[in-house]
This record gives sequence, structure tokens and C-alpha cells, in this order.
Amino acid sequence: MNEDIVTDNAKTVARIVNLIAVLLIIWLLFSRFAFGISMYNIAVITVLLFPAIPLMVLVKYKNVVTILKGKTTYRYPVGTALFGPPLVLSILTLINYFLIDYYLCTIYIIVVLLFFCYLYSKILPVSGSETIKYGFIIAALFMLPYCHSLVVILNCEYDTSKVQQYPVVVLNKYKINGKYSKSYNLILDSWGTKPKGNEIRVSSRTYNLAVSGDKINIHLKQGLLGMPWYTIY
Repeated sequence: MNEDIVTDNAKTVARIVNLIAVLLIIWLLFSRFAFGISMYNIAVITVLLFPAIPLMVLVKYKNVVTILKGKTTYRYPVGTALFGPPLVLSILTLINYFLIDYYLCTIYIIVVLLFFCYLYSKILPVSGSETIKYGFIIAALFMLPYCHSLVVILNCEYDTSKVQQYPVVVLNKYKINGKYSKSYNLILDSWGTKPKGNEIRVSSRTYNLAVSGDKINIHLKQGLLGMPWYTIY
């Protein structure tokens, strides 16, 4: 009887946590337009903190709750709660923040990813009919969007470095049409330490407004984590 109660409780908790995750995604997508930047920033912080809740659920109901849905009916997944909001936030981060170079960003992401590998190795069951060998590594890889969002947002949103302004001439522009997304790029004259012909990624709006021969203003900051990033005016 006690096992039935635990199973029922786990099922209810997993459903509630996943539902909250869906509501968080909606809040994240529409808060900026409906309520302004302050409410959006609160949504971002909430999404970054939220994975702690499904992780605690995994710890409490270790043998009943799982990350992804298995074959048996008594295992209840919280994958939506863990991966859904961070994935949406990662996409928004790619749209809103532009880094000069992603080398250091990749290193930071790997460090955070290794932390999740260790964490999942302690949380997930190591035996059972549905246990996958090295499943904690697979689970950690699903946290890549979270790692990316965390690193970039910490670097850019909490950056207190001085803004460096560079007026630069647009030489050309091009876009890359992918299967699921588009990349907009400008080819620029020399600016700062960048040689003539250097390229930067921009938003679709900036791309559409830019014309060869026009001058744009690049506002460059050094980043809290040492990853230079820029905005264009």
C-alpha cells in the first residue's frame, strides 16, 4: 500500500512539475512583449533556477521518477521540466546575444556539462531493467542548452565593463538559410583589432536595415567571464 501511495505521489508531482515547465516556456516567450524587459529578466532567472526542482524530484522519487519516459507504466518522466525551458531560453540567447568568439564559451560550457555528468551519476539509478549504461552522460548532454544559456547570460547580463564604441563601415552582407534557422551576417571594414573583411552575426532587423557603404556603431563589452560581446546601433 505504501508503495502505491509513493507511486501515486510521484506521478502527481511529475505532472505538476512538467506543467509548470510549460507555463514557464509561455511566460518566457511572451513576457518581454506583454510586460516589458523587467518581467522578461525575472522569467530568465526563474528558468535558470527551475531545473533544481525536477532534480529534487528525481532524488526524492529515485526509483519511480525518471528523466525520459521508459517502457514501464510506473516510471514517470520529468524530462519536459528539465529540458524544455532551458532549450527555449538557449534559442532566445542565441537571438539576443552576440559573442565575438565562442572558444572560451565552449570551454565554460564543457565545465558546466561535466558538473551535470557528475550530478546525474549520483542521482540516477545505476541498476534496473530500464537503466542505460552511462545513462547519466546521455542525460547530461540534454543539459547543453541550459549550460549555454547559463554561461552566456552570466557573461552578458552581469557585465559591468566599460562600453567601447566603434563606428565601422558595412562592406557587404549575406545570410545562410538552414533547414530550421537562418543566420544573418555583415562583412565589415576594419575596426578595433579586427581586419578588413571581418564578419559578425547580427539580428534579422539589423541585417535588413544594413546597406553596403553605411556606417554602423558597434558597442563592445568585455563580458563578466571574459567573453567579449557586442550590440549594434
